[in-house]
Amino acid sequence: MSLQLPGGLRQPRRIDAPAMNTWLGIFQDEQPMTSLAGVQRGTRSLWVDGHARDFAALREFRSLETLSIYRLPRRHVPVLPNCDLPQLTSLCVRHGDTEDLTFLAGFGTLDALTIWQSPKLRRLDGLEALTRLTTLVLSDLGTIESLAPLSALSGLRTLALTGGVWKTQGLPSLAPHSANTGLEQLSLAGAKVADGDLGPICDLTRLQRLDLSSRNFEPEEIARVAAAHDFWRRELLELGDFDQWAGSPGCRVCGTHRKIFFLRRKKLLWCPRCEGDKLAALIDDFQRLVEEKRRERQLGTR
Repeated sequence: MSLQLPGGLRQPRRIDAPAMNTWLGIFQDEQPMTSLAGVQRGTRSLWVDGHARDFAALREFRSLETLSIYRLPRRHVPVLPNCDLPQLTSLCVRHGDTEDLTFLAGFGTLDALTIWQSPKLRRLDGLEALTRLTTLVLSDLGTIESLAPLSALSGLRTLALTGGVWKTQGLPSLAPHSANTGLEQLSLAGAKVADGDLGPICDLTRLQRLDLSSRNFEPEEIARVAAAHDFWRRELLELGDFDQWAGSPGCRVCGTHRKIFFLRRKKLLWCPRCEGDKLAALIDDFQRLVEEKRRERQLGTR
């Protein structure tokens, strides 16, 4: 995972599994269990190494509410369908050796699911059974073949389909995702959509937060989203201070802190003193494009 900057630029700082999963009740100074021997079966939160020889004992932890698995080898994937965990609401799997998610189909009580750094995973089959999900994070996977299973998740409020620190996440058409009309938070940071069409995002009327890598899409598509979601247009045009964030000295010519405005085929950093006119012209052009897309939207055309 990665921290976000305005315009979809991702801060290249790694966040380890425990830090990422504080929402699962797992803390940074903890280590995954390498054996389940001696662990109280009534525990409600567990972080386990999937390479544990006694991993199959997981089925005995029927009181679990949150579970995080660090490394899930192919030989232990079949263990999970045989686990009856009736209280489980949050699950995180990192480094899963699997091509799809059918092994999770029996976990219908899940409210939150995170799957990340699992490059062999290319199909989302199995998600359609998890109809109670409100939070779904899929990050740094293989190129996803279809988002069709998402259409069954009408309760989703938070969805992340993101790339890794150094890897772009390949996604198919977002069309099936248009069924997730209740979404309030969406992240496509570090992701690239095969057809480049961001239209399905424009119709998410409840959206309150959006992370989108603007460099991965045509300016016309970015403008469509900005026209539909004014909060995101304002965020995009805040022009974050890169040098304050990076602790760098600023423009090589004048030392002024540079601003971030990153559209496809355009440069990333702009000095407001040395390049103020060019930056203002680029923003004006983008604003005009947003107004054009807004008029098209009002007329119901593209």
